[in-house]
Amino acid sequence: MAKKQSTTSDNTGDLPAAEFEVGDPIVHPSHGAGRIVAIQAWEVGGVKRRYYSIELVSDHGTLNIPVEQAEEAGLRRAVSDPDRIFDVLSEEPETLNSDHRKRQADLADKIHSGDAGQITEALRDLAYREQTSGLTERDQRLKSEAEGMLIGELALQPDLNLDTAAARLQSEVHDAIEEHVPDEEEDDA
Repeated sequence: MAKKQSTTSDNTGDLPAAEFEVGDPIVHPSHGAGRIVAIQAWEVGGVKRRYYSIELVSDHGTLNIPVEQAEEAGLRRAVSDPDRIFDVLSEEPETLNSDHRKRQADLADKIHSGDAGQITEALRDLAYREQTSGLTERDQRLKSEAEGMLIGELALQPDLNLDTAAARLQSEVHDAIEEHVPDEEEDDA
C-alpha cells in the first residue's frame, strides 16, 4: 500500500485531534517508552489519518500509531516523577502464587497492562521471590521484561539515560528488597 505523507497541517482539520504533543514522553504497553517526535498526516489506501511518530528509547526505531487508535493501543504519558516507581518498590512485596502457571499469567498481565505501578509491583515481587525462593526460567524472563519497561520509562527523565536508569533501578530494587528479606541470623535464632 502506498503511503503519502501530508506536509501541511491544513489538510488535517477533519481528522481527530491529537491528545499528545511533539516532545511528550509516552509509553506503549508492548513496545515500551519513547518520545513523540512528530504528528503527521498520511494517506494510506485512500484514507487520510494522523499518526504519532514515536522514537523508542530502547533503540528499536520509530513506532507510528494512528491518533484515533492511541487510547485503544494503551498509549499513555510516561511517569513524570520517578519517585512514584521507587515508592512502589519499597512497599511490602506480595507473596506470589506457588502454581507457576497461575503466577506467570498474573505477572504477565501486570507487565503487559502498560501501567507503571503494576509493572513495578511485578518487578518488586519477582525480585523478592528471587531472593527468598528462586525464579524459574520464565519468571526470570518476566523479571527482565519488567525491568526493561521501567528502565525505558525512567530513561525519559531529563537527568537519566538507559545506562543510568538501569543502574538506578537496580540500586533501588536491591535496597527495597534488602528491607524485606529476613536476615539469616534471625531465622537461626
